[in-house]
Amino acid sequence: MEFDFAELPEKDRYRLLCAFVGPRPIALVTTIDEQGCKNAAPMSFFNVFSHDPPLLILGMQTRPDGNSKDTVANIRRSGEFVVHMVDMAIAKEMIITGINFPSDVDEIQVSGLTSVSSVKVAPPRIQESPCAMECRVSQILNYGRRSIVIGEVLQMYVRDECLDASGRYVLPDVYQPIARLHANNYIVADNQFVLTKPTSSLTTTTLPATAGRYTRRRVDQQSVSPRRLMARNLMKRSNSLDATAYRSAHLKAALRLPDRALATNVGCLFLELPTPARQKRTRVINRGFSVFETPHV
Repeated sequence: MEFDFAELPEKDRYRLLCAFVGPRPIALVTTIDEQGCKNAAPMSFFNVFSHDPPLLILGMQTRPDGNSKDTVANIRRSGEFVVHMVDMAIAKEMIITGINFPSDVDEIQVSGLTSVSSVKVAPPRIQESPCAMECRVSQILNYGRRSIVIGEVLQMYVRDECLDASGRYVLPDVYQPIARLHANNYIVADNQFVLTKPTSSLTTTTLPATAGRYTRRRVDQQSVSPRRLMARNLMKRSNSLDATAYRSAHLKAALRLPDRALATNVGCLFLELPTPARQKRTRVINRGFSVFETPHV
C-alpha cells in the first residue's frame, strides 16, 4: 500500500511511523522546575545522533490543549536534563512516570524510584537506571506542536556490572534495555546476535568463508527462556565459495538447500534459525547484509 502523508490525517501518520520505525529506545528524562520540583517522563522519540560532539535528540509534543508538557517547559527554562536508559528492572516504574500528574508531583518518588544528585547538572539522576546521561541543551527546533531538543552529553553514568573488567565494552547478558514497538508493545534486548562484516569486497572472485557468519551471543543460562532462538550456522564451509555461485540456482546446489530456501534469483545466502514455533531465515546479500525474518513455509 502507498500512503500520501500530505493527505494522511495526523493520527494515521503517527500510527504508521510508530508501528514500522522500531524498536525505539526509551529515554526516561528527568528535569526540575523553577521551584525545584523533580519531574520524570518517558519518551521513545529519542536516540543518539553524534559522538563528536556527543549529541542526543528528543522529540516532544505539546498537550492536546496546546500547552507545553512539564519536561519541555523545564528544559526550555533551565537548559538541562538527564536521560536514563530503561531495563526490565524499572519498566513498570517507567510506565508510572508517564501518567499525566500535576506539575507539582514528583514522578520519581511516586513511581518508587530513587533520585540522587547529578555531577554536572541540576536535574537528578535515577539511581536504579543502568545508564544515565547528563545533558545541556544545544538547540531546540520547533515544528508546530513538536519540539526537537538536541542535547549535548556532559557526563555519563554506567552501572559497574554492565561493563567488562576494562570498563570499555558492554556486557550484553547484563545490560538489556527495553524498547518500544507500537501501541503498548515493548521488546527487550535479551536475544542479541552478531553479524560479521566481510573484510573485503564481495565483488571479488571469491566469497570469504567467514562472510555472513552468524554468531549467536551466549547469555547466562539462568536467564535463557525456552522461547529464545538457538542459532545454527548452516555455512559450515571451508575455504571459499566461487563467485559463480552467487546466482541462486548455483548457490542452492552448492549449499544443498531446498528449493524454498531461495526466494528470488538475486545472489543471496540463507541461514536458518530454528525456533519451537516456526523457522526464521536471515538473508545475506553481497555488498552487505540485509537481515529479515519470514515464516517457515
